[in-house]
Amino acid sequence: MWAQYNRYKTVHKQLARVKPEKRELFEQRHSRELILYDAAARYLKELKAMERLRKAANQLARQERDKSRDRGPER
Repeated sequence: MWAQYNRYKTVHKQLARVKPEKRELFEQRHSRELILYDAAARYLKELKAMERLRKAANQLARQERDKSRDRGPER
């Protein structure tokens, strides 16, 4: 997805520079590229969110492990 994102990023940037009256025509001519760019951007955003979630879960697990070590064995 990273390659797809980079490949179509220039088309997305061009869209931002297109004058409003020509925007619809540009979107029609480049709809495939824009759709693929948007899909890759969404995927990468979700991947980044999942990575943050995984890191937070690991951090919480470490904290719990450290707490149980500090308490020592329970009787």
